[in-house]
Amino acid sequence: MLTEYKQRFNNIAALQQEIGLDPKSGLYGGLRSAVHSVEELLSDNPRVLASMLMLRRHEKDFMLRGDLKYLEKFDAEIANFKSIASANLSVAESAAVNQSISSYARQFNALVAAEKNKGLDSSSGALGELRATIHKTETLFDGLKKTIHEEIVAATTSHNQFLVASISIVGIVVTVIVLLVAFSITRPLLAFTQDITEIIKNKDLTVRLDAKGNDEIAQVAFSFNDLLAALNEMIGKINEASLMVASSAEEMSMITLEVKQSSESQTNEVEHAAVAVNEMSSTALEIARNASAAADSVSEVHAQLLEGSKVAQEARLEIETLTHEVQDAANAIKELESNSKNIGHVLDAIQNVAEQTNLLALNAAIEAARAGEQVVVLR
Repeated sequence: MLTEYKQRFNNIAALQQEIGLDPKSGLYGGLRSAVHSVEELLSDNPRVLASMLMLRRHEKDFMLRGDLKYLEKFDAEIANFKSIASANLSVAESAAVNQSISSYARQFNALVAAEKNKGLDSSSGALGELRATIHKTETLFDGLKKTIHEEIVAATTSHNQFLVASISIVGIVVTVIVLLVAFSITRPLLAFTQDITEIIKNKDLTVRLDAKGNDEIAQVAFSFNDLLAALNEMIGKINEASLMVASSAEEMSMITLEVKQSSESQTNEVEHAAVAVNEMSSTALEIARNASAAADSVSEVHAQLLEGSKVAQEARLEIETLTHEVQDAANAIKELESNSKNIGHVLDAIQNVAEQTNLLALNAAIEAARAGEQVVVLR
């Protein structure tokens, strides 16, 4: 079939080459040369030129439309052209023109014959034969295409069936493997869960999981057993520490009670000491007031006797010093009241201050008596 198609196509190519591949080659070129020869011989006779133009028109119409009726018109116009040429041209001119026009007619008829052989439409001539061959080829290709499609469908169906069967088998195998793996995992996990539940229920950290093998679950069991051992040890240490803390707390309670009792006793002593200091402070203030009054009396006679003024001034200074010392002692006593831990030292200091206060009070009384005597004498 392909050989026949090739032959038909080569035949059309040869006919087209005979007709002409361009306006200057083949029958196209011969027709063009013949037309030029006729046109060179024509005179300016309008009837001859008009007839020649009609011939060219029929020629172009045929080339454009491929209709044989234009060949008939061309042949009729050839006879008309020769008649016009014979009537309007000289004998010599008419003979030359008729010869050229006959050559032009032969070239056109040859072109028409070649076009007919090639095919004036797609259903005639070599073109029709090529088309018929193409239709046969297309029919053959359609059948071949259908056969190939059926083979592909059959092969695809078979392949799909094989693929479905393979997938089903693989699915079954995978399902079995998954079930086996799941059973091998869930069974020890279930046992671990039960053991852990018993441990939580009984609160017994000495129980250990049954760890066998070298897989991940066994590793988890080993790690959990280590965790239980660490927790058991830690709780034991916590119990020991709790006992020690309880014992220490009891001792601290006893010590706290003793400290509280001692603090209460020291607080009472400090309060008694504070009362005594307040009384001494009042006595010292009274002595200071008396001394101040004596000093005022001495000041009145200062102009009369310088010696009496000096004695009174010394007495006043000593009394003021005594007042400051008594005030400092009171401040020290107040500071001692806030520090119960050093109560022994506070009592000693209070004793010393009391003794010094008594001495100072005695001295102040003596000086006041002296000043009074001097005043009396001077008066």
